[in-house]
Amino acid sequence: MWRSAEGSAVDMLLPEDIRWCMERSKDHEPYTPVVKYDIRSMTLHLCHTCNLMCRYCYGKAGAYNGEGEMTETVACKAVDFLLQSTSNRSLRLSFFGGEPLLNFKVLRKTVLYAIARRLPALQWRFHVTTNGTIMSPEIASFLER
Repeated sequence: MWRSAEGSAVDMLLPEDIRWCMERSKDHEPYTPVVKYDIRSMTLHLCHTCNLMCRYCYGKAGAYNGEGEMTETVACKAVDFLLQSTSNRSLRLSFFGGEPLLNFKVLRKTVLYAIARRLPALQWRFHVTTNGTIMSPEIASFLER
């Protein structure tokens, strides 16, 4: 679980993060899972673009059939769908791309949103597939939590 040395995951949220999560959550009803699929994990393709543009890459040298980035709205709807489609108490959310850290803002907001929307006794696991070349101290600090 995502925790700080001081305590809960909520301790790690900045005031603007708390406001953002509250704004996103205010129109939602508590979840009653409607389990049609019983999904345990989901991979979000955050960004088509890749900064390395390797010629041999299956992602067409970073072009991945066109540029594009997932929005916060789509990512949060995906989290809602996952929560509504499972009876599991251990869920995995993975971030993929191109290079998903090129859309770090959405990755960060999605993790915070998922934590804010969690059901009692729900454990999240977050994963990122990255080439690591644009890792900054800010990104590293967030990911290690």
